Amino acid sequence: MTSILERTGPSIELINSAVYPHYHQMLLTNAPKADEARLDAIVEIAHETSTAELLTLFHGDWRAEVMAGWIASATSNRDITTATLTALASPTFSLTVPPLAAAAITLAEWRAMPSLVRCYAGTFEDIPEAAGFVRAATQHLAKRYRVENPFHPPPQRDRVRFEETLEVAQRLASKSSCRR
Repeated sequence: MTSILERTGPSIELINSAVYPHYHQMLLTNAPKADEARLDAIVEIAHETSTAELLTLFHGDWRAEVMAGWIASATSNRDITTATLTALASPTFSLTVPPLAAAAITLAEWRAMPSLVRCYAGTFEDIPEAAGFVRAATQHLAKRYRVENPFHPPPQRDRVRFEETLEVAQRLASKSSCRR
């Protein structure tokens, strides 16, 4: 096992195959518009890339972290789930919050709540879009799993954005389970 000091970011090959072809189409409001071919490609990446390689995406730039969230949704690996929860608790950029939150909820369900709370309390609390998204995610968990929600309800547009994004993560998980 490598220590955190020995970890490196993703290889150029992984960036060129898993990140650059997909990240722009999977950002924010683009993700719910992703076509089936794009989602199938992400599922294929999840199945054909080693766990060790996928984990490096969480140590790349924000684009790699965006794709790490989406690819994580298509896995059922405990190490990937842990990395997703850790990345969500301290995201590197506000654009990484939606895919990481959707993946965390898809993979860990109610156990994603502590990471969401830490994310909100962190550096993105003052960015309305990220904060509203996190509040929508916590509201979803509170309603679905009857866990305590420490935040006030988000605006309707944030709830809609969250639900659309979560649906994409759940579609990736469903497509992935059909391949097993």
